Amino acid sequence: MDSRIYKNKFKNLLKIYKKNGLKSVFSEILHYIKSNVLDPRSIRAIYIKNINRLQYSKKNLADPYKIIFINPQNIKYMTIPRFTDNLSRYYCYVISGNWDKNILDLTPKEARTECSYKKPCLVKFEDYSLYKSFKKRYKEGEQWKKTKLYKEFMDSNRIDKIQELSKYDYLFKKIKENGYKTQTELRKKFKENKDIPFFRNDTINEINEIRVNIGRDGQFIFDDGRHRLSIAKILEIKKIPVRIFVRHKKWQKIREEISKAQNISELSKKTKKHINHPDLQDLLKNIKK
Repeated sequence: MDSRIYKNKFKNLLKIYKKNGLKSVFSEILHYIKSNVLDPRSIRAIYIKNINRLQYSKKNLADPYKIIFINPQNIKYMTIPRFTDNLSRYYCYVISGNWDKNILDLTPKEARTECSYKKPCLVKFEDYSLYKSFKKRYKEGEQWKKTKLYKEFMDSNRIDKIQELSKYDYLFKKIKENGYKTQTELRKKFKENKDIPFFRNDTINEINEIRVNIGRDGQFIFDDGRHRLSIAKILEIKKIPVRIFVRHKKWQKIREEISKAQNISELSKKTKKHINHPDLQDLLKNIKK
């Protein structure tokens, strides 16, 4: 885990100690162990992370907080269930399997009963009820009460979510007026203005950018950050910052090939096809053209 996270946790413990004493510090540590160290997501994440380290060199394993800029319209599919639901968000991972090719003609809601962490699938992002409701609201001017999202919240008695609808409006308004901002830019504003919807004041800004996965052929697949991605698509924003959460094993092999090359001429025909891919630029800058 990044040293910035540990420093922040230590500072937080000092604050707790000064305010509430040693007993509260121990309670906080115990809570952290239960919710993080013993959390199945963390155990699973540490296992995969260490397997990845054994399989690949440090050179071609990407910085887990690397940010790239892509066109949101290039994100056509979403992972069901999200890898975010089953893995710690503090790392990035290399995962094999058919998860990037298992495309189902279902809505995300329908796919949740068909897919699982052991057998993930892809569905079209445009079929996501949240995205469709955002389009109704922000392109057609529909009232929230007439959207599918509102109906879903009512059916599941999610009054808390219904109360959040005004925050969606505020977020849309801010992005439309000020453009799409990175989490680093938002943190600077957060110090001056706490009223930023859905902003998480984490130690590492990059953790909370929209998370995408990359399939074996370099395709971008949505994982987390649905509100911002929906708004970016609706506003037709050309470039947004994203963080890569999971890479397919076959895509990682392309990164590995580039990391071992001295010259572009050494690369295979398949790898050369992806020479302009945003995820490969950190490696390509180190080899001769």
